[in-house]
Amino acid sequence: MITHSENVTFMDWDYKHREVRQPIPNLEVVVSVRFKAEDFRRISMRAESLGVRTSEFIRMATERLMEEGR
Repeated sequence: MITHSENVTFMDWDYKHREVRQPIPNLEVVVSVRFKAEDFRRISMRAESLGVRTSEFIRMATERLMEEGR
């Protein structure tokens, strides 16, 4: 059962009547990464110079490293 109260949703899990559902396609994950302040400043400045958000720049750099096999 799902109930709503002041913009919060509560779910009661019914373990006796489980449902199998298909996975959600294109599921995304959000991660938190710690940087030293100076490193983050350099990264964000480089992202700005390329016209992309800092998070997009980090994603692009990670994908490039993976393609290179590092």
